[in-house]
Amino acid sequence: GNLFQSATGRVSRDLVLSGDQDDGSSALATWQSGPAFITESFRGTLASILRNQASAKNQKMILITSPGPAEGKTTVVQNLGIALAESGRKVLLVDADFRRPHLHRKFSLPNEWGLIDVLCDDTPLKEYSPEQLGVFTGFPGLSILPNRITQNNVSKALYSPRLRTILETLASRYDMVIVDAPPILSVADTRIVASLTDALILVLRSGVTQREAAMEAYQLIQEDGLALLGTVLTDYDLSSDRRRQYYYDYGDPSRA
Repeated sequence: GNLFQSATGRVSRDLVLSGDQDDGSSALATWQSGPAFITESFRGTLASILRNQASAKNQKMILITSPGPAEGKTTVVQNLGIALAESGRKVLLVDADFRRPHLHRKFSLPNEWGLIDVLCDDTPLKEYSPEQLGVFTGFPGLSILPNRITQNNVSKALYSPRLRTILETLASRYDMVIVDAPPILSVADTRIVASLTDALILVLRSGVTQREAAMEAYQLIQEDGLALLGTVLTDYDLSSDRRRQYYYDYGDPSRA
């Protein structure tokens, strides 16, 4: 059934297309100097998330994924993170993509150290410096835990008890944690990590995500018993003059 429906905002097709590419653009610059309707649309989405929290259990760790690649997932992650931090919360964005990590690029930050290093290390988490579990982005209240490509056995590391300990530690240090995960139909990583989070948001892209892929992703989420907070439909054309828009529909994924 429907959970809720949030505000609508417009964004150019170019921004959607470049949202998940390693173009080195700054998420903060886009937020601060971009059109007002972009920031307002994400604030509206945030309002819907917080309203859902007020009526249900506190969901402070949210994983964001999509059925396939190039569907605007990282763009949603970075802007929701900024909107959350803007509301006065202490927020951490976690890059849980071990094969194509690039969240750090959106904030022009290095990734010599990241989630994979924490996961494969034996050092007790309490001995890490705060910076090792969250790099400040330059936006008040917003940090990221980047990731990097590794030769280690990622699947084995993900199944280790340490991952749960890491996420629990992060949740205790931040008001909200947003996890940027790989496409759920591409690798098993996302399903493993999602089981340790409070809720999940599925990003779909108009004209790119096939209905069958959206339904397959939804079925996996149901089979795994994950809490689906809602869906985000990007690059949706609502106007007669073919202008592109972001449209956030927190409702039944079968309507994708």
